[in-house]
Amino acid sequence: MFPRALLAVTLAVLLGSAHGAETVYYPQPESKADKRSEYPIKLLELVLQKSGGQYQPGPSPLPMQQGRAFQEIVTNSRWLDIMWTMTSSAREQQALPIRIPIDKGLVGWRLLLVPHEHRDLFLHARSVHDLEKLTAGLGHDWPDVDIMRAAGLPISTSANYELLFRMLADNQVQYFPRSASEIWDELDTHRQYDLVVANHIALHYPAPLYYFVSKNNAKLADAVRIGLEKALTDGSFERLFHQYFDDQLKRADLEHRTILELANPLLSKETPLERKELWFRIQARN
Repeated sequence: MFPRALLAVTLAVLLGSAHGAETVYYPQPESKADKRSEYPIKLLELVLQKSGGQYQPGPSPLPMQQGRAFQEIVTNSRWLDIMWTMTSSAREQQALPIRIPIDKGLVGWRLLLVPHEHRDLFLHARSVHDLEKLTAGLGHDWPDVDIMRAAGLPISTSANYELLFRMLADNQVQYFPRSASEIWDELDTHRQYDLVVANHIALHYPAPLYYFVSKNNAKLADAVRIGLEKALTDGSFERLFHQYFDDQLKRADLEHRTILELANPLLSKETPLERKELWFRIQARN
């Protein structure tokens, strides 16, 4: 694997150099069914172009899960230059965050994926306390684990993203909280498990999804930051956001759900909560 990966890196570098741009590597999707990377990659292409075109994005030749990918960033590995992940104060101490939430905080608006026969399990839930006898499934290296445990909610974890759907179908966990921007694609690509979105309920906690780079790569961080700010100013960020998420948000119908608020003890003091334009907010009910 490694000789082939090294060859892929070498070829990409040579091709990038031929076009006058340095290739920066981002993580591959964790599976063929995993569509979570589509928007972050498209946004990365946009912001690198906005920043002057000195960089071009390309997939890492080595597949890796989130925890491994973050360590590659921390160690300034040749296999990975940039990644996107939900932040925490600990992660911001280890790597360099670009503090603009790339999905406007949608990762913190969670709908509950459940087996079809349990679709009304949360029908009468009105508080976080009502979830304390049910177990949620989460990735073992996701910051959400600490957020939900801090709220007193039982968690079962897996190192394998795809296995979480099977755990849910097998009733090893009772629900799988997924972002309103992710859940509909995941529902479509995991039809074999007969899953549905729980009625009437959603979880919310402030949760920025940032691009991260190595602390040794301030130049790349500056380019990404400049590109993001330009995209925000000229409206291209907002247009891309609506292109990818308007349909999902319409289906989510957050305005008519019971929203259970969770605190996020992982947020750093540098989180730009005061920049209202960076965050998604639900509209007032009609």
